[in-house]
Amino acid sequence: MNEKTQVVQGTFFNSFVYSVCRAMSERHGKDEAARILNRFGELLLEEILKDRRLDMADPLATLRGIADYLVTSGYMEKIEIREAEDLVYLIEMYGGPAHDSSQRLIAEGHSPSHLLTNTMFAALDAMGLRAELEHLDVSDAANTTERWQLSKKG
Repeated sequence: MNEKTQVVQGTFFNSFVYSVCRAMSERHGKDEAARILNRFGELLLEEILKDRRLDMADPLATLRGIADYLVTSGYMEKIEIREAEDLVYLIEMYGGPAHDSSQRLIAEGHSPSHLLTNTMFAALDAMGLRAELEHLDVSDAANTTERWQLSKKG
């Protein structure tokens, strides 16, 4: 299929994500909205797997494959993932259009989309893994660095 490239402005996307997430939180409560958004990540992973092959036996390769999809689709400018130590990854995200909406939703007590996180967590879950994440740097409005510690689901 030949797709026409259509550019969606980051400000629109940011407002769209904010509105959808706020509506879900208001209608269903923050915790249920988070569950819906987790399911969103699972469904997005299914769509990604229709488009490309991911090595679901290798967590680092899988996360990099999802990152590549999100960058080539135009969702983010750049995503770098490196292994700091065994099953500890540093994820650097650049040019995320929903960063402002996420910060605003969190400040207002609503559940943010966490599109990248929920999609990657769905992949890890399918591999029998889970991740604890720590925000290392969110000082820049569009760039974020996180540390992910992976472990087997218990």
